[in-house]
Amino acid sequence: MHTCELCGANLSKMASGTWTDERLEDLVNRVDSGFDRADRQFLDIRGEIRAMRSDLTGQSDALRSDLTAQIDSLRSLTIRLSLGTTLAVLVAIATRSL
Repeated sequence: MHTCELCGANLSKMASGTWTDERLEDLVNRVDSGFDRADRQFLDIRGEIRAMRSDLTGQSDALRSDLTAQIDSLRSLTIRLSLGTTLAVLVAIATRSL
């Protein structure tokens, strides 16, 4: 017996060349069932993608916040080091002049 992978229809019966209303209705029902299954799977996948997108958005927001805080800290440290170096140079010049 040969079965269609998509709809599960019995292909052996199809090859016989005789189509009754019952057989056509069975095929239609199986095809409809296959599409219903595919629709459910598609909706499940869409839900999973939305959840992953939401999770990634939260993670990227947290990373952005952490990075901003680190840049601010680095900027503050750079300013303090620049001021300290400038002050040290001024003190060295002033003490040499005396």
